Parts: sequence; structure tokens; C-alpha cells
Amino acid sequence: MTKLWCAKIQLTTKQRTYRFSNDLQLALNQTAHPQQILQALIVVPLAPLH
Repeated sequence: MTKLWCAKIQLTTKQRTYRFSNDLQLALNQTAHPQQILQALIVVPLAPLH
């Protein structure tokens, strides 16, 4: 079973959940220490979707 990695972002008005990209998902699932990757900078879109 493969893990699905996401980030929960708390905005001032609501909370959003973003799924990580496929390449980051693969890296997180293949490493023995995912905490090292999660301490890196991860950019998520905060602008409204059109």
C-alpha cells in the first residue's frame, strides 16, 4: 500500500489540503527517513483557482 502525502495549510479563513506532486510522493515513499525531506521548503499555491 502506497502512502498519499499531503500538506494541511491553515489560512485565516479556512483550512486547505494540498496533495504533494508525484515526484515528491515517490521520494517520500522511497526514503527511510521522510522527516528529512519534509523539513525542506515545499511550495503550495495560495492564490484562488480560476
